[in-house]
Amino acid sequence: MTLVKFLSLMILTALLFFLGCTAKPQTYTGTLTTKMCAAGHHAAGMSVADCVRLCRKDGSAYALATSGKVYELKGDVARLDNYAGTTVSVFGPRRGKTIEVTSAGPPTS
Repeated sequence: MTLVKFLSLMILTALLFFLGCTAKPQTYTGTLTTKMCAAGHHAAGMSVADCVRLCRKDGSAYALATSGKVYELKGDVARLDNYAGTTVSVFGPRRGKTIEVTSAGPPTS
């Protein structure tokens, strides 16, 4: 392989990698849960919201369950307690199975 072809291939690879790493923020809507609750855990005798809050207190990360997929939520998750166990819309970029939350609120139509 010539040096020019090799360098062209390296530049193309770097460009594709960079484009794949930058995610466009968008709105995701689903049920606010935790990673533990999404895995099938549910404390007996508790509402879903109370179970989510308990799991959160025990260290489980917030998650958004939507269309059979579960995304871990990072970033500005402080106000999510108000939506525990309910449908919520979060806004932010998604990278793999993680959404970096920049805002959250009631579901958008």
